[in-house]
Amino acid sequence: MKNQDLEKVTASIVYSYLALHHNEQVKHTGYYKSKLKETLRPALIQLQKIERKEFDKMESVESNVTHQISSNIITYMEQMIKGSFTDTLLLANMQMAYKKNPQEIEKTINKVLNQ
Repeated sequence: MKNQDLEKVTASIVYSYLALHHNEQVKHTGYYKSKLKETLRPALIQLQKIERKEFDKMESVESNVTHQISSNIITYMEQMIKGSFTDTLLLANMQMAYKKNPQEIEKTINKVLNQ
């Protein structure tokens, strides 16, 4: 599998999982009634199917590549689930800053993480 394909499969797995998680959370709110429930339930079923399919694809990749990225993916997903939607928006800003000046952002990240 080419690196670009691996990145696409990985992104698909992560975002399907995150969508599934957050949509499942809606089920525990007062908004999960009639029309939303009727619409969201089939979406959740499809997301679960996609998640299983994508994880199966991931398992077919060589184990050393899978192991290499799996710990980062798991950490990323845990952080995304713990965080709020506002955190996600801040991450988007960090990504834009990284594209402008990767060295400075990496330096800042390392400094904060090593405190």
